[in-house]
Amino acid sequence: MSKEEGDEDIYEEKDAEALKEGDEISEAEEGIMEGQNEDLTKCAVCGKIIPASESPIELEIDGEHYFFCSTEHAEAFKKQHQK
Repeated sequence: MSKEEGDEDIYEEKDAEALKEGDEISEAEEGIMEGQNEDLTKCAVCGKIIPASESPIELEIDGEHYFFCSTEHAEAFKKQHQK
């Protein structure tokens, strides 16, 4: 791969420094990063994102761990997998 005119080479110190300048995180990116720090799971039935602070229901079926937003979803999933 050849270097085009105007492309920075991150392995050259001057180009790496130029890339660092003005490299700020936007508010949207900051929000995404905050979400990364929180342990999130997804309900295996409806797909709702469940923060760990909401204590998701957890079931182990055939050696696999599943998480649910409600006991109703956990029971429905369990019945479906008993067939």
